[in-house]
Amino acid sequence: MTHSALEQLLEAEGRELLRRLLQAHLAERMPGTVTGAVRDAAGQAHTHQRTQRRGLESVFGTVEVIRTGYSGRGLESLHPLDAELNLPAERYSHTLRRRAAELGAAQSFDAVAVRLQRDTAARVPKRQVAQLLTRAATDFDAFYQGRPPATVPEVGATGEILVLSSDGKGVPLLKADLRDVTREAAAARQPRLRHRRSKGEKPCTNTQSATAQSLSLSVLPHSLTPKEVMIDAGDVTINVRNLCKTNTGVIHVLTDLPRLRRILQEHPSTFRPFQTLKPDLKLRLRSLTLLFTDLKGSTALYDQTGDVFAYNLVQEHYKILTESVRENAGAVIKTMGDAIMATFSSPLDGVKAALEMMDKMGPFNSRLRQENRALGLKIGLHEGAALAVNAEDRLDYFGQTVNIAARVQALAQAHEICVTEQVFQADGVRRAFADKGYQEESRLVSLKGVGQPANVCQLRKHQLKGGTT
Repeated sequence: MTHSALEQLLEAEGRELLRRLLQAHLAERMPGTVTGAVRDAAGQAHTHQRTQRRGLESVFGTVEVIRTGYSGRGLESLHPLDAELNLPAERYSHTLRRRAAELGAAQSFDAVAVRLQRDTAARVPKRQVAQLLTRAATDFDAFYQGRPPATVPEVGATGEILVLSSDGKGVPLLKADLRDVTREAAAARQPRLRHRRSKGEKPCTNTQSATAQSLSLSVLPHSLTPKEVMIDAGDVTINVRNLCKTNTGVIHVLTDLPRLRRILQEHPSTFRPFQTLKPDLKLRLRSLTLLFTDLKGSTALYDQTGDVFAYNLVQEHYKILTESVRENAGAVIKTMGDAIMATFSSPLDGVKAALEMMDKMGPFNSRLRQENRALGLKIGLHEGAALAVNAEDRLDYFGQTVNIAARVQALAQAHEICVTEQVFQADGVRRAFADKGYQEESRLVSLKGVGQPANVCQLRKHQLKGGTT
């Protein structure tokens, strides 16, 4: 086992050990039975006892708390052990909520969910992340309202008073933030000139004046300087300097707003209504794990051996993949050329099927290598919500989750499995890859048609000297 695989295994098993330690501590304090009478804040006695269970999502994983609940007719149950442990009302622990609040101050809900799943053993969906952050921000107003107002200390006599006055000179402000008197004066002021600065107008930051009707621009790798230029009407000479290491183009756009408005009025935009769905079309949104495969070398195989022989080999490969999918509680949705699309109810089932496909393709390729032919299997997996469509007794899946799974498969090389971070961080997945001797290489990639970059784990079985695995 390599050091990276050992490191990943210790990280996963270490979190599991900490989770068990936390569970053992909670078990020592269960069930929290009280010897005396239990009364609520109103003084009503809770005489009925019942052992109840609740889950707690911690940074180490999910633990279970078994505690005694005290209730009465028409009264809500009281749990003394919850108060003793200071457990939150919802499922997620205080430490997990604090980490979500710290991450949510600078990142989106999706990014917070991904970071929590990557850095902890907890799984917090996006909707629950939004709810946790909303509840974390509810105490801000009450905090400032509860602070006592500052008071000026009383003194017997005063001397000279030093008064400081400051003003942000030249800082542009929004009209809505101006004082009433200043806003009225700005409205009564003459409008700005179109091609040059009006009287008293300050130049904007990061601008360049081109009074000599000559303009110099510098093209940087990620920007163009200056960002804003003010020029007078007339002929202008523009000098562009390329500071990039490669050839770079600059687009010069002249905007004529009156003409644009006239064109839009003469040729207004038209919208077509959405196509009406068929009455027998059944739609359902569900979360699942999608698996895509592709076969490298099949096209050359058709050219080398002929259509009949190559077709029989591809069909034999289909049989291997189909058996692996069914043996791991999956379903083959459709075949596309020499590729398949399959679905699973959990990421671990999909990963087990992928590993089984790779294992079975080994003997299959050993026979082909004797004839100087080999086929390379490429697999990609992603987990998420997809739209299940059942039309004319045919089931298919659509949505961005399907697109991402297909794009991830395209990143894999022959004999490789590529999975998104949602799949890799699922329960048991990391251990399943480590047991089979797969090495992980994570990278942030941009997928075609996907707005945000995605973390993709590229896994390949460790090759020993001599070509064995």
